[in-house]
Parts: sequence; C-alpha cells; structure tokens
Amino acid sequence: MTLLQLTTLASGLVAGATLLGKLVRLIAAIQTLILRIERMQTDLASTQSNLQGAQASLATTQDSLHATQNDLVTTQANLHTTQSDLVTTQANLHATQTDLATTQAQLQATQADLGATQTQVTTVAQDLSRVRQRLGRLEDKRAHSLA
Repeated sequence: MTLLQLTTLASGLVAGATLLGKLVRLIAAIQTLILRIERMQTDLASTQSNLQGAQASLATTQDSLHATQNDLVTTQANLHTTQSDLVTTQANLHATQTDLATTQAQLQATQADLGATQTQVTTVAQDLSRVRQRLGRLEDKRAHSLA
C-alpha cells in the first residue's frame, strides 16, 4: 500500500472512530432517555394510583354530603313539625287560659251565690230560733192554762 492509501485508510479509520464515538454517545443518550421514560412511567403509575385514591375519597365525600343533605332535609321537616306542634300548643294554651278565666268567673258567681245562701240560711236559722222561742212560750202558756 502506498502512503496515500495508508493516509486515506488512516483518515477513514479516524473518521470511523470519531463516528463510532458519536454513535456510542448517542446510544448512551438513548439509554438515558429510556431510563427517564421508565422513571416517568413509574411516576405516571404512581400518579394514576394517587388519582384513583383521590377519586375513591371524592366518592366517599360525595356519599357523606348526600347523607348529610338527607339528614338536613329530615331535620328541616322535623323542625317544621315541631313548629306546627308549638302553634297548636300555643292555641291550646290560649283556649285553656280562656277556660280558666270562664271557670274563675263561674267560681266567683258560685261564691256570691253561696254567700247569699248563707245569709238566707242564717235568716232562716234566726227565724227558726224565734219560732222555737215562741213555741216554747206558747207551750208554757198552754201548760199554765191547763193547770
């Protein structure tokens, strides 16, 4: 081989070695990218798992909110019923108050009637006492006149 051929061959080998070095660096870069992609896939799987957990938590929270909403509706209905009961109780208390006022007036009238009756009883008792005294005197007179 001539010097020119050897030089060309050497130049080709140097270029090939340079190209081979670049190829090795390219392969290393591709391997690094593959590792990064694998890490990203792992991160993505973890993120998906976290999202599934968050979705499950959200579903539980929605169920709890729905149950709370139902409880609030029930409580509101109970409060409405209680309010109606209170209105009825207030009306009943007012009626009872009216009945008590009527009863009190009747008791006062009865008390006045009893007072009048007691006066009449006292008058009758006094009249009876006078009649007894008179009968007693009449009997005494009769006994004296028969004697």
